Amino acid sequence: MAISLRLASTSLVGLLLLTAGCGSPAPAPPITAGGSSAPVPSTPPPSSATPAAPSTAPSGSASAGVVVGPAPADLRQVDWAATPFPGDFCDVPGLVRQGSSEEVRENSRTWGRVHLNQYGHMAYGDVDGDGRDEAAMPVSCDNGGGTASGQLVFGYVVFGRSPAGLVALGSLTPRQQPSGVAATRMGGVVLTSRRATVTEHWYRPEDATCCPRGRATTVWTFEGDHVSPGSPSITS
Repeated sequence: MAISLRLASTSLVGLLLLTAGCGSPAPAPPITAGGSSAPVPSTPPPSSATPAAPSTAPSGSASAGVVVGPAPADLRQVDWAATPFPGDFCDVPGLVRQGSSEEVRENSRTWGRVHLNQYGHMAYGDVDGDGRDEAAMPVSCDNGGGTASGQLVFGYVVFGRSPAGLVALGSLTPRQQPSGVAATRMGGVVLTSRRATVTEHWYRPEDATCCPRGRATTVWTFEGDHVSPGSPSITS
């Protein structure tokens, strides 16, 4: 009887070895220290992403030469409330198309989902020396929270003419860096021959969000299809 059991056991082992040699099963998952098996990821899991710090706003050249519509002889006749404007001042690619609603939302490559807005009054002045005025549109970008601390960027988009129509010549953004209280505001722009002089209202660390007390002036220079800023001059 014992001999029969040993023969049966030997035959069963041989059958199992033969079966194993005929297939090509995938290797078993490794055994973890706790004794259970777990698959090994082919690539390491991504680390926790740190939100990108706001970088210096674009210099303005990115929007140069973008045609946004027809150009009348007098730019004061343009319907600015319906005119698209470049979103590069807030790192939004392409044109921002305004509608009847003030809730124009786009995706910024720096801040994610943002709210963009045209605000305030247009400014005019002869930049290219042809005897006809160019125009500067005040624009802003915020996180949609409705508070001063949610403001991200203020700027101006300068428009002129080309044979193709109304074009964006460049986006002007604050050069005086924010203190951390809130975004530096734009206090006004004067357009003259080849220049745009911008007044900036910046926050001192002790300022309330309602009232930036710092003042600075930046002169932007137009050369061909490029506009570049000088260094900000702090006036107060």
